[in-house]
Amino acid sequence: MENKKAQIAIILIIIVLIIIGFFLIKLTLKQKPTPWQPTKDYYIIDSHAHLIIYNENQGLEDTAKIFVEEMDKYGIDKALLLSVTEATVRETGSFELARKQNDDVFAASELYPKRFDVFVGLDYEGFNNPNWGSNAVKKLDNQITEGAKGVKSHIGNARNIVGLNKALNLPTTHSFMSDKKLVPVFDELAKLNAPFLVHVSIVEDWKEENKPINKALVNDFEKLVAAQPNTKFILAHLGQHSIEKMTELFDKYPNLYVDSSGLKKYVRTKGDADKTRAFLIKYQDRILFGTDYWPYRGGENTEGTWPEREKYRPYGTYRQILEGDLGKLFIDNAGDKLYSIGLPENVLQKIYHVNSEKVFG
Repeated sequence: MENKKAQIAIILIIIVLIIIGFFLIKLTLKQKPTPWQPTKDYYIIDSHAHLIIYNENQGLEDTAKIFVEEMDKYGIDKALLLSVTEATVRETGSFELARKQNDDVFAASELYPKRFDVFVGLDYEGFNNPNWGSNAVKKLDNQITEGAKGVKSHIGNARNIVGLNKALNLPTTHSFMSDKKLVPVFDELAKLNAPFLVHVSIVEDWKEENKPINKALVNDFEKLVAAQPNTKFILAHLGQHSIEKMTELFDKYPNLYVDSSGLKKYVRTKGDADKTRAFLIKYQDRILFGTDYWPYRGGENTEGTWPEREKYRPYGTYRQILEGDLGKLFIDNAGDKLYSIGLPENVLQKIYHVNSEKVFG
C-alpha cells in the first residue's frame, strides 16, 4: 500500500513538473524584445544594404523613403545600396531586369544623395562574346564616373551561378571567378581603387546538389584573391565561414575585408560571442558595418511571400550587439536570443565608418 502511494506521489510530482516546464517554455516564447537605447551618437555607414522592390504597390520612391525613415530611427547616416544583378537573372531570366537593378540604386541615390551610395552589378548579357570583358570595363568606368563605389556580385555561391549559367547556356558548374574574361574587370577595379563585394557560400548552407559547386567556388575565390593582390575584396556576411576560417583567410590575404551582415549567427551563444568579439578586435581595420537590410512592407516575390522581412529590422539589433554591455543577453525584434559584445570605442568607430571610408574612398 505504501509503495502504491509513493508511486502515485512520484507520478503527481512528475505531472506538476511537466506543467511548470510547459508554462516556463510558454513564458520564454512570449518574452518581449529588449528595448534598445543608443549609448552614443556615432557616424554610421551601412556597407551592405539593398533596394529591392518586390511589391508593385511599393515603388522606388516609397521604398527609398521607408529606408531613410528606418535609418533615421536608429541613427544610420548613410547606406550603400548593392545591386543584385546575378540574383535577378537567376530569379527572372532577364538581363534587362538585372540592368534595372543598377538603374534603381542610382535613382535612389539621386533622391537622397547624402544618404545613399551605390555598388553596381555586372551586366552579363553577351558574356559569350570575346569582347565582353572590354565592354564590361567601359561600362564600369562610366558607372564609377557616375558615382558608383564598387561592384557587388553573387558569383561565389552555387544557387546564383547555376541560374546565371543557365541563362547564358554555359555548363552548370562554370565558375565566373576562374574565368579569364573577368580578369580585365578585376584589373580595372584595382586601377580605380574600387572594391569587389562578393558572396562566397560555405558548403553546409546550401542544397545537397550544390555542395560540390560551392566547395569549388571557395577554392576559386582564394585563388582569385591571391592572383589579384591589388584589388580589394569584401566578403559578405562575415564571410559565411567560421571565425577560424576567416582568421586563416585574413592572415593569408591583406587585400581581403568582410562586412558584418549575418552577425546574429555569430552571437547566439556566450562562447561564440566571445570568439566573435576577439576576432572583430584583432582585425578591426578590416571589418565594415553591414546589415543586408532592405525595406519591405508586404507583397510577394517570385519565390513566394516574405513575411520574415517585415520582422527584419536589423539596425537596433546590430547596434545592441556591438555597443551593448559585454556579455548581456537580450532578445531582438525577431525573437532571437543574442549576446552583446561591448566593443571598445576606437573599434566601433572603425567598424561604423572609418574602414568604409578608407575602402570606398
